[in-house]
Amino acid sequence: MPDEKLWLRKLLGQEIEVHYLNQGFKDKGHLTQIDDNWIEIYTGTGEHLLIPSCAVRLVKVLAKKDAPENKLLRPAKKADDDSIEEHNK
Repeated sequence: MPDEKLWLRKLLGQEIEVHYLNQGFKDKGHLTQIDDNWIEIYTGTGEHLLIPSCAVRLVKVLAKKDAPENKLLRPAKKADDDSIEEHNK
């Protein structure tokens, strides 16, 4: 892959949505491979889709795996009914 396309490698593992040249058709999954001619995504249902790059109109990144807003700073805890009632007083 040429150097100018190496930036695409940072998207590996990201959840993406691929929009095709045909209007209305799209697929969603995790990007597993990319090169000059093909994009491979894993849909999560056991399917690996091999998409020719000439058929792709748009690749949309849905959730960045390392984005700070996607990480919890502490474990989530379930609020008990007593604390909810006290808060509502």
